[in-house]
Amino acid sequence: MAMQLTLVESSNIEAVGYDKKKLTLTVKFWRGGIYNYTPFTESAYQDFLRSESLGSWFYKNVKSNNLITATKVEGL
Repeated sequence: MAMQLTLVESSNIEAVGYDKKKLTLTVKFWRGGIYNYTPFTESAYQDFLRSESLGSWFYKNVKSNNLITATKVEGL
């Protein structure tokens, strides 16, 4: 079963989802592509959703974090 993604208001990010059992953040970008980011804590997910700018928070706290691995989701 595919993860349920929630539409968000962002110029870069179309939708997000979180799997707390797998500690995985899923991000669908407006420009195409869906990626899983692990490990990602539930508290970080809540901080992400509450941030003033999802794109800025994402790039500051996820993309620049060498401990988080990105994996492109294929076949969607």
